[in-house]
Amino acid sequence: MSDGATKNELARSIGLALLPQPFPLRREVEFAAALAIDAGSTCYYDTFWLDPCTVAFAVIRLPLGGLEGAMSGAALKELLRAALARSRDPGNALQTCLRLGRVGDIDGAVVMLDLQTGRSIQAVSGSGEVRSDDSRPLPPGLAALAPGMSLRLTVGAFGDVPVTVETATAAVSTVAERILSNAAGGAVAGIVLYKRAAHPPNIELVTLANDLAEIPRTLAAIERFCALHGIEPQAVDGIDLAADEILTNVISYAFRDGARHTIDVEISFAGNCLSIEIRDDGSPFDPLGILPPDLTSELAEREVGGLGIHFVRTVADEVGYRREAGWNILRLIKRTDTRGKGGVST
Repeated sequence: MSDGATKNELARSIGLALLPQPFPLRREVEFAAALAIDAGSTCYYDTFWLDPCTVAFAVIRLPLGGLEGAMSGAALKELLRAALARSRDPGNALQTCLRLGRVGDIDGAVVMLDLQTGRSIQAVSGSGEVRSDDSRPLPPGLAALAPGMSLRLTVGAFGDVPVTVETATAAVSTVAERILSNAAGGAVAGIVLYKRAAHPPNIELVTLANDLAEIPRTLAAIERFCALHGIEPQAVDGIDLAADEILTNVISYAFRDGARHTIDVEISFAGNCLSIEIRDDGSPFDPLGILPPDLTSELAEREVGGLGIHFVRTVADEVGYRREAGWNILRLIKRTDTRGKGGVST
């Protein structure tokens, strides 16, 4: 392979690594983005959780292409994340990148959104814009979003940005593609749909990295949730071990790229049902497709994973699987003997 081909392959690999994992399936917010790439620039988008209720969205364009642009983009991505985590100010973070990034001009649009309040802070540089539902550019600074409102982030050369695309009837990914259809090469369009405040009282969301050391923290959160809602330990006996089994398998086998991923575990209680939903963006895999193990056969002859999912099915009253928007979603339901003692129920 020639040096030029090697550089192109490296640039492509780094460019793909710039993009985040598919945006998680959240009750409170949706995000999607689309790219129009040209040879003379590097474009990417990013999402970054500063805490469980605060998320940042960014669309970025650098005036560098090829391997140099890809490497500069990778460095800028980490710099922007670090600056946002430190200052929690998108304007300050963008200025830090302009000062320290050493890539010349940066076209950027960054939004930081508080899911509890709908309060957003936006900042732009170069050709970057943040627009509201009616397509008006928003000035840098504070804005307040009501449930159902969206923001459109763009960088690059655009024609008319569509006005009032109904996010209630079209997927946000479709809206992002419609916006990008009016763009020249070297552009990024993203859309943020704010749906409602985070974390209703009968739901808790735990986000963990694909690291086995994260599992005990997640199991402790399940135990605390049950105690908070007055669920007796014996009523959900074994559900923590079932969650442990699933998470261990996901972390050990679902991710083939060696990259850092996040896994969402949503715990909820309604009526007399405890629900644990585990969501990951690993390789598509339906564990319910594994046949029940033949417990009379020799251990060495049994299918790998069969005993684990057999245990999960035995512990849970219901187990369901679906694949949605690039995510595996496995849901465990355990019915309890009580509706909770003094806890929240619906």
